[in-house]
Amino acid sequence: MIMTIPMVLLLLTIIFFVLRVMPGDPVRAMVGEKASEEQVRRLREQLGLNKPYIEQYFDYLAGLLRGDLGVSWYYRGMPVTSLIMEKFPATLELAIGGTIVSLLLGILLAILAAYNQGSKIDRAVTLFGIISYSLFIPWLGILLQLLFSVNLKILPLNTRIDVEYVPTKITGLYVLDSILTGNILGFVNALQHLILPSITLGLVLTGSYLRITRNTMVEVLSQNFIKMARAKGLAERDVLFKHALKNTLIPLLTMMGLQFALLLGGAVLTETTFSWEGMGRFLVKMIEFRDYPTIQGIIIFYGLLVAVVSMIIDIMYALIDPRVRY
Repeated sequence: MIMTIPMVLLLLTIIFFVLRVMPGDPVRAMVGEKASEEQVRRLREQLGLNKPYIEQYFDYLAGLLRGDLGVSWYYRGMPVTSLIMEKFPATLELAIGGTIVSLLLGILLAILAAYNQGSKIDRAVTLFGIISYSLFIPWLGILLQLLFSVNLKILPLNTRIDVEYVPTKITGLYVLDSILTGNILGFVNALQHLILPSITLGLVLTGSYLRITRNTMVEVLSQNFIKMARAKGLAERDVLFKHALKNTLIPLLTMMGLQFALLLGGAVLTETTFSWEGMGRFLVKMIEFRDYPTIQGIIIFYGLLVAVVSMIIDIMYALIDPRVRY
């Protein structure tokens, strides 16, 4: 928790100064090229962009200490916090879907490969892991859309949900809100829209989970306690899932923590490919319009999110492994 403070401060400092030395004028992006120099000058003063960078930096830090992420320039004074809270549920829903796909595929294929170590099945699964890890998200997403939405017409194309099925907002997660409000048609529709983006993001993340789980599982299956479990006559399914898999969870959890940051990065590409109105697509739009406060707010939010997830995973170590608790 203490390390989170310098980490976020360093991240903020880098983003703050990189944004200000990037090509492009945020004021011109807002008012357009036809605006007069007087309008540009007045707006620059209003936004504080006429001040030296170091003064702007400390003004922003002072706002952060008050819990203020600032206001959006593009959305004409709307609080950045409100914009983030509006867009984040879409990214969270996609992240959960992608994680479920990657964990299911990665763990099941890893167990299959480890159990058949050295066989053709093992080599085929390992090759699949390498290929999935190297896939380019936009290419894969467009391919899946062409196949399942355009040609087969069995899954919807783009967006999170059809307008007529949007549930009453509770959490902002359409699948969950549909369940909470008893909107069955909305639940089915939201789930259909979620399938292709989740598969796209999940497939790319599968390779990492597959590799680390397979290698750890091979090592665990050679341990004496596994031999004893088999000698006692336990079913092979129980040996694999109740004994071997449990002992692979620590490195798997470590990978989940590391992958979370990559998952947020992958969400940017996935959301852009599927017109998914989440944080990633929103961030790209704000970069185009040089909306400094919103960009900085999103990056800080991402940094805190990764730090919190890492801390939760550290706590989960102790819950799973008695040796860590001791």
